[in-house]
Amino acid sequence: MTRAPLTFVRCPSEGLLFGVQLATDILLDPLAALAAHSVTKLFINDSPSVTPEATGRLLAALTSLKDVTFIGSGVISETVLSALHGCSQLDTVQLKDTRPLTDIPALTQSEVAAVSRMAVTCRKLYRLFLTTSLESYSAVLTALHETDLGRDGGQSRTIELYVPKSVYDKLTEPPNGSKISLGYIR
Repeated sequence: MTRAPLTFVRCPSEGLLFGVQLATDILLDPLAALAAHSVTKLFINDSPSVTPEATGRLLAALTSLKDVTFIGSGVISETVLSALHGCSQLDTVQLKDTRPLTDIPALTQSEVAAVSRMAVTCRKLYRLFLTTSLESYSAVLTALHETDLGRDGGQSRTIELYVPKSVYDKLTEPPNGSKISLGYIR
């Protein structure tokens, strides 16, 4: 079966974009060799055979990443979130679970904490796109609001958290002065 070509709207201004669809662990493991090159964007789509452990190994090798997008069922895990901590140049992370929102299990407390740790350790992060369960959004929003994001280059950091439009209408905006702004994706 032939699939339509993938399109990726956030093209890199520098470095390489590496994108795969229907990948497997066997494919991802050798990709760590790309670490010697300037891979700044990683896009993994619809790859249910890829384990969080293989994704974590790849992220550990590609520490110069600026933009990471994972789209598929069950893409958010503590293993992946913890591996993202090592990518200190990240400015954009998109983790999109493709199941219906009502079918996605809630994030665990440790996964919510891992999102906060990622926000702290990835000092350049300013865009976070999440698609997770309905009940997880409030927990993530609260955790990010309560996290001291510190400064980058002497300036206060703000993170834009993007959620599906159907969820955006149900969430309470962070208070004025918060380092988290809320937006939606269609």
